[in-house]
Amino acid sequence: MITVMFFMLVETAQPYYSAYIVIGILALLLLRSAYRSFKGRRYRPARVFRIPAVYALLTVILVLLDFSTQYYYYSVLLLIIAGYLVGVRVGTSVRFFYRGTVLYYRRSPGVYVIWAVSLFSRVILEFLMPGNSLAEVSVDSILSFTTGLLIGETVNIIKQKRVFDEKIGDTTQNSSSL
Repeated sequence: MITVMFFMLVETAQPYYSAYIVIGILALLLLRSAYRSFKGRRYRPARVFRIPAVYALLTVILVLLDFSTQYYYYSVLLLIIAGYLVGVRVGTSVRFFYRGTVLYYRRSPGVYVIWAVSLFSRVILEFLMPGNSLAEVSVDSILSFTTGLLIGETVNIIKQKRVFDEKIGDTTQNSSSL
């Protein structure tokens, strides 16, 4: 999806420049995203659910489009489960905190690094080997795994938010009883 939008932006550029432009824009977006992920993002339940939902939808659509006649490639979607298991295990270091009265959270560094490398690899593979079945399987495998990873991290974000709310509730009750 991201690459389609970028291709639309750089349609008029010379062919070999368009890949560099897309990769450069993606690198800038990843740097901005890394900064926000490590410094903290404003917590909104819709944001927490939206990213994995978009990735899941994109994954299913791309696999269906890439392999509409080769049903055995649909097994790539099983990597969502593997990614979920890794995301649940690696994504445990989510932290919540307040800046003023606004709730923020920091994502797990491990999940973010895996996600960023996967996304960048996916885009590079699309440029280096367009129309290649092996590249398409690789790209869709990366996308499936990353989708599961984000879903696993989302589960941890929800769990950590409950723990954070309980701690805040306990602190509030203890300070009001004094």
